[in-house]
Amino acid sequence: MFYADHPTQDLLPVLVHDGTVGDRVGFAAYVGNFLRTMESGAKRPIWKCWRKRYRQQRLVGVRALLEDREIAKMLGWLAHLGGMLDEALTVAMRGPPVVLDYSSFLLALRASKLMIQFPETAAQLLIYLCDCDCVCVCVGEYMVANLARIAKRLPLLP
Repeated sequence: MFYADHPTQDLLPVLVHDGTVGDRVGFAAYVGNFLRTMESGAKRPIWKCWRKRYRQQRLVGVRALLEDREIAKMLGWLAHLGGMLDEALTVAMRGPPVVLDYSSFLLALRASKLMIQFPETAAQLLIYLCDCDCVCVCVGEYMVANLARIAKRLPLLP
């Protein structure tokens, strides 16, 4: 799938139309895992070729609206998109705030150099994440603690 010339025309419509929400959530998680282990130079062509368009189309309901669980998994992509973080965050913030569960996403952001390289984008991401709800109080406490750690790493903005 990741090497298909036109996955938004050939493969993804079948997933979105015939797959369950669980299938689509699993797909979003799989893409996140793939991004995490992928060579950084290979990420931009794939983002430009189909991932960005897939996310944009789904946000406006092409074939099906994104479900909250899909959006939450796609947020995990941000920590692994490198120099495309700014562009990816712009796309992500077009979606509604979602209910977040415990995930490695915040740990990845906490460790990411991207938060220091792109402090304004990181600040926007933190604001967006503060608008998200959590599935339970313990997740909320975990999220607040990690967001505070990320915020402490940011350089002062003008």
